[in-house]
Amino acid sequence: METEALARELIAQQLEVERPRLKKPRPNLSRRKIFLILGEMVALIIATATTLIVWQIYSGLDQFAWEVLALCGLWLVFAMVTDAYGMATFRNRKIALFQPLYNTLLIGIVITVVYFFTPNHYPRASLSLFCVITCSLVFAWRFSYFIIFPRKPMQERVMLLGKPKYMQELEKLLACYPHCYEVVATIATANFRDLKQISAYDVDEIIYADCKLPSNHLLKQLIRSRARGINFTLAPLWYESFLGRTPSSYLQGCYSSFLPAEGQIAGSVYTVAKRAMDFALTLIGAAFFLPLLPLLALAIKLDSRGPIFYSQLRVGQNGRHFKLWKLRTMVTEAEYQGPMWTENGDKRVTRVGKILRKIHLDEFPQLWNVFKGDISIVGVRPLTVEQCRQFARDIPNHDLRHLAKPGVTGWAVVQFRHVNDLEGATTRLEYDLYYIRHQSCWLDLFIICRTAWIILTGKGI
Repeated sequence: METEALARELIAQQLEVERPRLKKPRPNLSRRKIFLILGEMVALIIATATTLIVWQIYSGLDQFAWEVLALCGLWLVFAMVTDAYGMATFRNRKIALFQPLYNTLLIGIVITVVYFFTPNHYPRASLSLFCVITCSLVFAWRFSYFIIFPRKPMQERVMLLGKPKYMQELEKLLACYPHCYEVVATIATANFRDLKQISAYDVDEIIYADCKLPSNHLLKQLIRSRARGINFTLAPLWYESFLGRTPSSYLQGCYSSFLPAEGQIAGSVYTVAKRAMDFALTLIGAAFFLPLLPLLALAIKLDSRGPIFYSQLRVGQNGRHFKLWKLRTMVTEAEYQGPMWTENGDKRVTRVGKILRKIHLDEFPQLWNVFKGDISIVGVRPLTVEQCRQFARDIPNHDLRHLAKPGVTGWAVVQFRHVNDLEGATTRLEYDLYYIRHQSCWLDLFIICRTAWIILTGKGI
């Protein structure tokens, strides 16, 4: 009897060891973002309903469901365009708290326009009431949000597993976001043995950083870790979901199929829809630009000697060369020694050129290139022949960006700074590769709206 009791105790102890111990999950970034958006939608619905109830009392209106849905959708669109749910929300709380002011201003402008141009409009007092209530509730919600998710508990504890070269690159990048991630361990694939190495650390996520897929043994261990509540992500997919970039260093081996082939891009319905959008926006842009052209031409001529327009040979889709047209913003001798990086405070830029570049009017002649089909409204920014040759030598996989048609604006343009060095060119390439992988009409529309917002706020492109 004693032997059987001892055996049962040993078996129970073994089962206790083998039983997965589920850790209490921390809310990850995507869940926190959804929580933030849902809270703001509730605040917006309350503000809109309050406004429309006041409107109903004074105007006798019985139905307002469509107005509520329209305003909620409009708020969400403006929030996306102004990057209200981007990394700034988590990196700088002052910016995050005052972000609702932008949305309130934009919605106030839209409602004011509707007020003056539609027969059935809101009372003016209700317009002001809506803006005040919305801004106050969203500000209060964001303030409460940061109390619910204080900085330290918001961190996800991460273990890096893979090849040392890729882990060092990823660890350096994660160090830029201490409010989001804390790297608690790094284990080279060659040194990995079993699940006990993972269990020794209280981690929320394992990021596998290697250009090769994990072995069968490692994959089984990672699946078992997921059963214990530890998330597992491949590094290229983490780059895309968190940063909106496709890392060029991983585009080899098993990840070589990440990018679509040329036929998959050119032969889709999306290409036809995009071309139709290009024509429509070209006509709209030309209607705005052409009446201003005589005044702009006169200002350029009076400011400095030289032609009104400036053309430069650029590299387009599939490596095809074409002439890109702009309004001249530099002195005529600007490139007598060949193309050079444009820097802040560049003395080659004329006085009128500084103004044109600030408000991006110098870019409008590119509409002619859009009309001809050389470029699109949205794409990857076309580079000079000299830049492409240099980057092809110094940056691996740089020529992959030529899979997509160039554009007046693009994902890299709205997400990244102006490039004037090799490091910046490498990061820009990763944004371009992300666009090539995920291009769609919805992404193009977002980029167009985001570009308009950047121009209007004077942040520059």
